[in-house]
Amino acid sequence: MPKIPKLFGGKDKTKADETRIEDDDSPGVPGNRMAGVVHLVNDRGHFVLVKSSTGGRIKVPEGTVWMSYDANGRPSSKLKVSEERKGVFVVADIVNGSPSRGDTVVLHGLMDKEGKINTVTSPDGKEKQILE
Repeated sequence: MPKIPKLFGGKDKTKADETRIEDDDSPGVPGNRMAGVVHLVNDRGHFVLVKSSTGGRIKVPEGTVWMSYDANGRPSSKLKVSEERKGVFVVADIVNGSPSRGDTVVLHGLMDKEGKINTVTSPDGKEKQILE
């Protein structure tokens, strides 16, 4: 078997070792994706309208949890995606916190080898969210 050269004084790895590492079905590493920006805040109804950052429709299942961050990068609220949407806009209920117009909305989860972000799976085993 051909040897892969040592890097930084580590031990030599064979092609078989490399293949075993690539075939690992680990859930991924922590990662996040920007989902959009808070476009409107309705304090009375406890919801926000989030505009897609890509300019396209966001395919987001109901119940997905997002976090919003103010201009200084501080968390401003925890949001839960609702089933209502219109074009590039998604409605999310305010779980806690005080979001403001212009806050960045981010999905946190685990990043797989292709760069997709997966949130925690539900009890029935279905993935709740994948953002590419």
